[in-house]
Amino acid sequence: MPGAGLLFRMWPRLLAPILVAADLKLVDKLQSAREALDAAFMQSTPSTERIREGLVNLQEVARFVSRVIRSGWSGTLFDEQGKVEYQLSGTDQETVEAYMNEQVFVLPDLLHMVLMPPDDVAAAMEEESPRMYMFRIRLLGALRNSWWKALTANGSIWRLPFFGACANIVAKLHSAWHLENDPYRDLLLATGDDSIEDISKPSAHWKALADPILSSEYSRHRAFRHACAWLAIAGNRRQGLETAERHFRAFEHGSVRPVLEAAAVWPVFELLRALAARPLELRDDGDKALEPNLSPFSAPPQVALQDGGQSLTPRDALEMYRMVHIFGQLCNAYGVHWWVSHGTLIGALRDHGLSRHADDCEVDIPETDVEIFQGLKMRAALARNGYELSYDPRGRCFKIWPSGSPQAPIEGDGQLEDQTWWLPQRRVGTPALDVYILEAAGADASKRHYVSNEEFHCNSNVCTQYWTQAELSEFNEVVFGLSRVAVPAGAQSYLDRVYGDDWNRTVRPHRWAEIHGHGFQAVDVVRLPTRAAEPFGPLLPVVVV
Repeated sequence: MPGAGLLFRMWPRLLAPILVAADLKLVDKLQSAREALDAAFMQSTPSTERIREGLVNLQEVARFVSRVIRSGWSGTLFDEQGKVEYQLSGTDQETVEAYMNEQVFVLPDLLHMVLMPPDDVAAAMEEESPRMYMFRIRLLGALRNSWWKALTANGSIWRLPFFGACANIVAKLHSAWHLENDPYRDLLLATGDDSIEDISKPSAHWKALADPILSSEYSRHRAFRHACAWLAIAGNRRQGLETAERHFRAFEHGSVRPVLEAAAVWPVFELLRALAARPLELRDDGDKALEPNLSPFSAPPQVALQDGGQSLTPRDALEMYRMVHIFGQLCNAYGVHWWVSHGTLIGALRDHGLSRHADDCEVDIPETDVEIFQGLKMRAALARNGYELSYDPRGRCFKIWPSGSPQAPIEGDGQLEDQTWWLPQRRVGTPALDVYILEAAGADASKRHYVSNEEFHCNSNVCTQYWTQAELSEFNEVVFGLSRVAVPAGAQSYLDRVYGDDWNRTVRPHRWAEIHGHGFQAVDVVRLPTRAAEPFGPLLPVVVV
């Protein structure tokens, strides 16, 4: 049996210089590839002949696009002697843009896997190579696309080949990894190709949805099971599709293996392939998911801020200290690296606690530890200590908040306006601890940017909120109220870059506070009678499950 490396033996040719004929007709090749692949995946068992036909055309387009990219997206291609070899037409440029914008570049690797036996697919998934690394990055990016747009907008993604290839690959992985069958999974796979509603017992789907969702027991498998149930009853309605997608995205998908492992058990991609193959037009009945937000609570008003007075109420300040303490102890127990960040980092170094003007609390974790952090052990431990864990796939960030607490107000935070995106609870309590994800350290990159709220942390106007490898090379512990928190050894360099070199002498309001009318004049710290928000305690004993 050929090894996993067979998958990519053909790919070096994509990077080799090529001669571009004037009659290439790039757009025709791309269109032919899509037609062949759409035909290949109309049925749950794809046609290998049509896949090979589409793959040949895709490879030709990929070679051309690769050369355009290497030329710096120039409209002119040159040969090795520097002579003009080909001038891109307007149609050529539109085709290159379509190839990139519709993420067609993720398909060749997927199609090669479809043509491989199950054991080779499983081996390829474990392969540690630069190309497999890039493949995983591309696949995860494609999986974050809106399902509604994918199924309705031509410029989104090649829906039928993409979902069909993913469905075929996870079916191979189910066999190679010897995963157990579930009776409900078998029922889902009995879906007819003509209609996703052709299932013998629709009551089984409602029974699956009636299964209560407890955050302490929430897993990716359970989330995918709910996603499948919603897809099975969605029909042609956008709301059902939107609700299914939210369950699918209820976890941070930062690693391919756990996503495909859950999808190999729960056939979410096969159900999406069946939807993509349907001639029935989907109905847009609004962008609100079907499951309601049931909380009637509202948060107490924020204390007015005047010349450095304390912003948080004593109740919320105490809860913040308790959350940070319990979060830190649990992360240490389960091997999750963490440190305080943003304004909380200033408070830790300057005020030895939450700054008196702070109205939130922020910590960071590395991308490599996310699976542990959002896993069942951490969720169960947080629940035993009286806390919930929520995740927002839009901003790719977490919040920890006290169980049964009032619902967070929507004012001043765009991510809280529609709290049905905070999963699985579909609400956020208050106060809450913000947990941000920092990208993994790269072999060559000196900067590590935020995965969470990426546009906020780094955009075309300002991009200073990143960490360098040197700044995160070591960590120290500092006093934080009655507890201790981790801080990077290079924190001062980071804070100088982000907040200015007077951050340890001057208290300024957060820019969001100013926008929403809670600003104040900058205050010298020597004027403050008390430096940190109070009370610090008492802290509660930490229960490690």
